[in-house]
Amino acid sequence: MTRQLGGRSVPHSAREMSVGWRHYRYLAANKSLLGPLARMEANVSSRPLYEIPKSQVAKIEPKLQSGDIIGVISRERNGLHSTAHVGLALRTSDGVLHFMHASSPSNYGKVVVDDQLSKYLYRYGSNSGILVARPLR
Repeated sequence: MTRQLGGRSVPHSAREMSVGWRHYRYLAANKSLLGPLARMEANVSSRPLYEIPKSQVAKIEPKLQSGDIIGVISRERNGLHSTAHVGLALRTSDGVLHFMHASSPSNYGKVVVDDQLSKYLYRYGSNSGILVARPLR
């Protein structure tokens, strides 16, 4: 859906887990998974990543629905983009579109209904935009 909402293609790489495997307890204990994981990441990296820049999110919020999957995209120092966090769109009875997601481990990983999505993105300087997917059913 991101492309249909006006998203633009951005340079990206999906190698985080195979490069930083030591930070993932399950991968560190099961190194035989690194090869298949690296192949999956290469497959994902070969596909385009479309992003709606955070400066444009407020404009497209009326087109989003509760249950849409929102990927928060961050731009890394090397100029590549990656999906840094994922949650769901939740439109409340007052019509505001919120971001529902798992909070940080320091907040015990609780599910939170956060600020309006477009405002949430400005909380972190590394957030560059979003991607949107809508379940078919």
